[in-house]
Amino acid sequence: YCDLLEFVSFSYQMGVYLTFSESSAAGMDGAAAPDENYAREMLQLFTIGLHQTDGQGRELRDVYGELIPTYATPEIEQFARAFTGLRRTGQDQRLPMTPDLEARELGDKALLDYEGSVPEGGYIPANPTATEQDVIDEVGLAVANAFWHPNCPPFVAERLIQRFVTSNPTPAYIGRVADAFRGEGPYGSGERGDLGAAIKAVLLDAEARDP
Repeated sequence: YCDLLEFVSFSYQMGVYLTFSESSAAGMDGAAAPDENYAREMLQLFTIGLHQTDGQGRELRDVYGELIPTYATPEIEQFARAFTGLRRTGQDQRLPMTPDLEARELGDKALLDYEGSVPEGGYIPANPTATEQDVIDEVGLAVANAFWHPNCPPFVAERLIQRFVTSNPTPAYIGRVADAFRGEGPYGSGERGDLGAAIKAVLLDAEARDP
C-alpha cells in the first residue's frame, strides 16, 4: 500500500486532479503558499481519516468526550510543502512527475509525530542543496509518515470491507483485517501494507462467509 501511495503521489493525472502538479514553495512563481489539496486528501481519504481510532476503527475521545483529530491545519501545510516541485515529465502524461528544484520547498517539514513515527519525530530536515533524488526520497518519507500512522491499518481495512463485502462491518471484523494489513494474524504475511493479505482477510473472514 505504501508503494501504491508513492506511485499515486508522483502520478501526473493525480497531480492535475488534486492540483498539486507544479505546486511551488511560498514566494516562488507568485505562490502565496503551496497547494494543499493533495496533502489534505492523502491524509483524510487515503490513509488516516479525520479522527484518531483504536485498532478496530472505533473513534477515540478525550477526557471531555470530544473526538481527537488526527491532524490540523499546520500539518496539512507541512505536507503541502513536501509535495512541492513536481511537474509533468515531457509530453507523456503516463510518466511519473519529475522534481523541479527551482519550485521545490527546500526547508524542513514537520509532519505527524506519533509513537514510532517515520521519519523519526515526523521531521524532515531542511536540505538547501537537495538533488532530484533527495526530492523523491522526501516525498517517499511524507507518504511513509502517513502509512506508518496507527490509524492507517483500521482506516484502510474498513474501506476495503465496505467496497468488497458490507457497508457496516463490526469493529471486530475491521480489527481482523487491520491485523492482516499490519502483517499479523492468520492471513498476515509479515509485511505491513500487503494488500493481498488484507483482501484475503476481507473475503475469508467469518462475517463475510456467513453473514
